Amino acid sequence: MFQRLLRMLPKDKAELLEGYAKACRTIDGLRSDQPENEWHRRSREFVEAMDAGLPSLLGKQEAQRFHRHIAPYLRNSYDSRYRETFSIELFQRLILRRVLELGWKTERFGNLTSEFILADETRVNRNG
Repeated sequence: MFQRLLRMLPKDKAELLEGYAKACRTIDGLRSDQPENEWHRRSREFVEAMDAGLPSLLGKQEAQRFHRHIAPYLRNSYDSRYRETFSIELFQRLILRRVLELGWKTERFGNLTSEFILADETRVNRNG
């Protein structure tokens, strides 16, 4: 979502938002037991100034959408809610379901339970 927004903006505005993201990462990387140094303080001040200026930079509606959907991720990117994760098992089931919906023909595609070597060629996996 953030990358799509950057592509839609003029270069100067996109660079400001990239700076915002970098400053958020700097603040996010500060551990709770670390004292805030000058770099962290400046980053925090930059984020605060950008937050105040986003409506004029993006427009009121886009700034609200940014604050609702993008800023929480940028400010806390290590939070598991923002990790792109998926279940491999669920993904395998979805693929198998679609294969069966489309129609598996043993004479055309081979035996479904046959062995195949994964891309790294170090493990052998069996379907079935």
